[in-house]
Amino acid sequence: MRIKILKSLVFATAIFLTGCSIKEPVKPQAVNFTIISPMIKINDAGFIKTTKNSTKLQVYSSGMAIFEISIIDRICMNGVCKDELKFNQEFFGRLHYRGFLNDILKSNPIYSSRNLVTTDCGFEQNLSYLTYKICNNETFYKDSKNKIKMLIRNIH
Repeated sequence: MRIKILKSLVFATAIFLTGCSIKEPVKPQAVNFTIISPMIKINDAGFIKTTKNSTKLQVYSSGMAIFEISIIDRICMNGVCKDELKFNQEFFGRLHYRGFLNDILKSNPIYSSRNLVTTDCGFEQNLSYLTYKICNNETFYKDSKNKIKMLIRNIH
């Protein structure tokens, strides 16, 4: 009887511990990432990895990681982490809302879908000096005031 109880206890503990250790699968999306801004200029291939609570962009050149942005509760660029609003001010030259860059990397509408117009291949938004378009497998963002262009093309 003791052996059955001990086996049951070991089995229950093993199930409990393995259930807690299973991580959410991450399916990276291969992309061609281009950004032109006063702060940085990049045009190379990389990956966007998204989970329920995080987004990570890694860009490579000649097989070496040259640029990385990680978004969890803060935004980390090449290992330097900042509050999202401070990052937005420095990177985009404007205090965009929390989650702004995450929305772009995930090809979600920005600014609560304000001025969203559905197109044959996706949607576009024109907000003052911001142009944001999603068409098929391409995300295009342009800030004409701060001279920032970002293009993300999904690679199949």
